[in-house]
Formats: sequence, structure tokens, C-alpha cells
Amino acid sequence: MSEPEPKPIINPNPQLQSYYASLESVLGYDILLGGARHFGFYEDPKTLNPFPIGAALRRMEEVLFRALEVGPGGRVLDAGCGYGHVARYMVRKGLRVVGVDVVERHVGKAREVGRGLDVERGERKKKIQKEKKAKKTQKESKRGDGEAEAKAEVEMGSLEVHHMDYHHLEALEDDSFDAVYTVETFSHATDPAQALAGFFRVLKPGGRIVMHEYDHLLEEIEKAASTSTSTSTSTSTSVADFSQTNKRQTPSKWLQRSMHQINLYSAMPTNAISSPGTLQRLLEDAGFEDVYLRDLSPNILPMTRFFYVLAIVPFLIVSFLGLERYFVNTVAGVGAYRGYEFWRHVQVGGRKPDAGDYSPQSVLPENAAPAQVWEALQIPAIDQRDLAYVAERAGSLPPGDRGRAEQVIDTQQFRSWMLSDKHWMFSDGEWVYDTQGIDIPWRTMKLLVHGDYDSNDNVSGLSALCTTLTGVLRRQTNFISLVFFCGRHLNEHQNPGPLAMIRSLVDQLLLRMNPFCPSGLLQDVSMPDVRRGDIGALCTLFGCLIRHLNSTEIVFCMIDGIGLYESDEYRDDMEKILNFILSLAEDDNQGVHASIKVFLTSTQPTQHVRNHFKTGTSLITIAAMPDVAREPSPVQFNT
Repeated sequence: MSEPEPKPIINPNPQLQSYYASLESVLGYDILLGGARHFGFYEDPKTLNPFPIGAALRRMEEVLFRALEVGPGGRVLDAGCGYGHVARYMVRKGLRVVGVDVVERHVGKAREVGRGLDVERGERKKKIQKEKKAKKTQKESKRGDGEAEAKAEVEMGSLEVHHMDYHHLEALEDDSFDAVYTVETFSHATDPAQALAGFFRVLKPGGRIVMHEYDHLLEEIEKAASTSTSTSTSTSTSVADFSQTNKRQTPSKWLQRSMHQINLYSAMPTNAISSPGTLQRLLEDAGFEDVYLRDLSPNILPMTRFFYVLAIVPFLIVSFLGLERYFVNTVAGVGAYRGYEFWRHVQVGGRKPDAGDYSPQSVLPENAAPAQVWEALQIPAIDQRDLAYVAERAGSLPPGDRGRAEQVIDTQQFRSWMLSDKHWMFSDGEWVYDTQGIDIPWRTMKLLVHGDYDSNDNVSGLSALCTTLTGVLRRQTNFISLVFFCGRHLNEHQNPGPLAMIRSLVDQLLLRMNPFCPSGLLQDVSMPDVRRGDIGALCTLFGCLIRHLNSTEIVFCMIDGIGLYESDEYRDDMEKILNFILSLAEDDNQGVHASIKVFLTSTQPTQHVRNHFKTGTSLITIAAMPDVAREPSPVQFNT
């Protein structure tokens, strides 16, 4: 008796499920596009006649097929297969398609398409058998038999469909696909880096990824507007590059609001951040090479215009009643055409390096240097983005909150943490060398600060303090400063939870070590597990890196907002990482030569993390400190 198929891991995404379950989506896609979920391709962008729409859809599928560069019999992954319409086209081209989707209705419909293809394949074989009987000679019959059967296999591939999240492809084997494609589905990714890492893993060396998605200027324009330079040279240049026919410098306020509504109510967080160049960078960060972009916008204009004509009257009613949330496709039908100058429909793709060019086993031997490991892992440098974000937001924080946080640096506990290291400490005005492992009073390698902030904002006065400390420490030669802001990486962010924390710490450490030191970093590390985001493997890699630092180096590891990871969702992984890092800092049996200093903050008192710290020596409670009305210092950081 075969074992039951394990339950797939599906990331919770109620907004996405709600969008595709809405009556507007079900009826709109079914009536207008016959159940398809993508734009059609028109050779003549100026045509006012979008019909027949089915032919335009097939032409777009042909554009995708050619870009895959996969011959008959090739195995391809359809990530977000919907009703299976694109997959059906690929099967008829001879490809073996594996479709995955998170919406159960889509999976059911796609499986119906698969059964229909099975029937079609059977009918083709019957037709071939009739043709065989009509042959005049036995020799021709035998030859025709073999040729016809081969032709049937070439012309018809196969389709298997799984209820699966393309963020979690663990059930699919490494190096098992010739190509991966998405058709207006990657925009829904909640963690594009994780999704692309999965695509990269399952692709064979030399395999291609092709995505038909969107990018736009909304984010760039709003950034420029926030600095009062909405018509700056950089923005104008990007707009000019974006569309040769652009006549407006910025979209109207209505259009900007509509684009936000479309991204929010259609559950498209990746589309929200897809300014020009973003999709290419994501592919490159994932390890793909030969990355390219093809602008298909002119070829979808007739369909965009058609949607506008259909939607404009219902849109006026929906807008008047304030029902945009429930009729987001109607909003998109109008906004896409009115804002045509500010967004693009693009084909972006790349190739997984050949085995000779890239392989964790061959390119990353046990004696790999940090620079090689860092280049191979391609972990996004989220610390840079977070530091910039916190520095920008700090100016809007109440000065009293920042001043209270900075009082921490005047405490005995902070001075002890800052000035002590594994072998030396500053005591009574002089440096004391610990030669025999004696217990020197006030020495601590860890410090936890409990705040007393009521705000639910992901940036606090303690966040600003961590940013300032990072800026100071990164200007020192023998200091390695690592920082992570937990509040920036919760469910709604691209790199959620403790996994983002340990990945970022590994990335920062690799980047700041001697890049060419002989190391043997990978002796006890499973690189495939590291790539898959296994927290144990990432901790092992972090420990290997730490052990290759010398005794003159000091690592400052600052984690802001650690209390946010005490939730049931994150606590176990957070505890695993924290226990490991603290053991590196305090346990002399870990083989660590450098000094590891751990600095944690929480806007409110923690329940579990505090068990690792002692009040009076390694735990500071801001609420217990007198308020001296300290003026906060300017927030700054170095990259």
C-alpha cells in the first residue's frame, strides 16, 4: 500500500485567495478570456480590433514557448498554472509540464485540462492507426507505424498538476527541470528571493527561466516626490527610457492611488516593488546569468484598450460608491490604459549556469574562501536597506524616545559590554588581561535592553540607537558589526522571521571577513541545505565563519526588536538561533578565537529571551532608568 502524499506547505495568503475567489475574477476571466489569466500578443499595436482574443492568447503563449528554448520531451515547471491554459499549449508542443498553484479551484480546473489532453492524445493515436491501415504495402505500414507513433509522442507531451506553493518546492528534486516559467503570477510572490531560489534549485544546469510579468515607475516617482524632486533628472531619465512616447512626467494622484489599490487588493506585493531593473536584479541575485528583458507592452495595447472600453462605465459607478476593493479588476482595466506610460508588460529571463560554470560541489570546495561563498550564496543585503529605512524614519520619532534609548550608553552595563572582550576588559581605568580564565566582575559578552515604548511601529528609539552604533562600529578596523531589525521582517515582508535574521547575519559576516583568507569553511556545512534556508545549516555556516576569525577581531551582533519573534510562529527558530549565537559568545569550548558581543533590544519586556540575561549585569530596563531629558544625537550609518 502506497504512503499518502504529504500535505503541501502553502503559505497563508488570504488576500490572494480572496482575489481569485471573487465573483468578478471568476466571471471576468471566464467570460472575457475563456479562463486564461494573461494578456494576448498583437503583431500590430495600432489595431483597434482585439478579436479574436483566443488567437492573441495563443500568440503570447508561442512567444513564451520560443523563449524557453526547450525541445519536445523537455520537462518544464509552470509556477502558478491557473486553469492550465498555458500548460495545455506547452503540452501540445511536446513538453512535459508540471503545474503548481495555491488555489484549489485552479488546480481542479487544470486537472480537467490534463484529462482533456489525455483524451486528445488517445484520439491522435487512433487517427494514426487508421492512417497505418491505409498504407499500400506492408513495408510502408511498418515504417509508418514507427514514424507515426514517434510523431504522436513528439507532438503531445503530458501535464501533471499539484496543489503546491511555488515558495515551497521541496517535493521537487534538484536539477530536474529544463525550464521554469511564470505568466503574470510572480507578481503575487510574498518572498521573491525564496521563490527564485527554489526555481534555481529545481532547474538543470543550463536550464532557462522565463517570466511574463510587469514593472512600473510608481515607486521611483514616489521616492522622488518624497524628497521634493518629483521632476528630478533621474526620474525624468527613467521615464524617458521607460517609454519613448511618454508625455507626462508623473502620473496623476488618482492613478497613483489606483496602482496602489491594484497591488493591494490583487495581492501583488512583488509587483509593488518592481521598479525598472528590479526583476533583473532579483534573477541575478538568485544566481541566474545571461539575464535579459524584452518589452512586450506595445504588443498588448489593443487588449489593454479593449479592457478600458469595457470597464470605464462600471468603473465610474464603482468609484462613486467607493467599492474599488471589491472590483479591483475594473479599476485595473481603467488604470492600466490611463497609466500605460508608467508601467510595462515584460518578458524577463535568464539561465542557470552550466555545471562546469557553477556547482556547489565543484566551485565551493571545503577550502573555499569567504568571497567565494558570499558570491555563490547571493543573499540579499537587507541590512543596507534596513539601515537606510531606519535612518530615514528616525527623524520622525519623538526626540524623547530617542533620548531615552541613548541613555543606555551611559550605564555601567553598556560600558562593560562595550569595553570587555574575550581576553581583556577595561576596569577601574585600566585594561585587565584574563590569563587564567578568572571571573572578572562586570565583564559580559551579551546585553539585553528592555524598552518601554507603546507604539506598534517597526522602528523605535532603540532601532535608531542600533543604527547609530552600527555607523560608529563600521568605521573601526578590527570591528565587524552585524545588525538586524526584526520589525522589518515579519509576515508582510519579503524575508520573514528568524530565517531572514540568520541569512542576513551570514551575509554580513561573509562580506566583512578577509575575503581571501584560506578557510575550509564548508567542512561541516551542507550547502544545499543552506540554499534551501535550513536554519540549522545556516547556523553551522555562521559558526564556521566565526571560528575562522582571529583573536584581534571583535564581532558586534546587534538584533533590534527581538521580542517580536517570541510569537508562536517564530519562537522556536528564534531560540535555536539565539542559543547558538550566545554559545559562540560565551562558551570557550566552541573553538572561537574572536570576541563575540551580542546586543539585543525589545520595545517591551521579553518573556523568554530574558531568561538568558541577568538583571543588573546583562539586562537593562529603560523604565527603571531616570529620565534625564537627553538630547538625541544625529542618526547615521556607514555601509
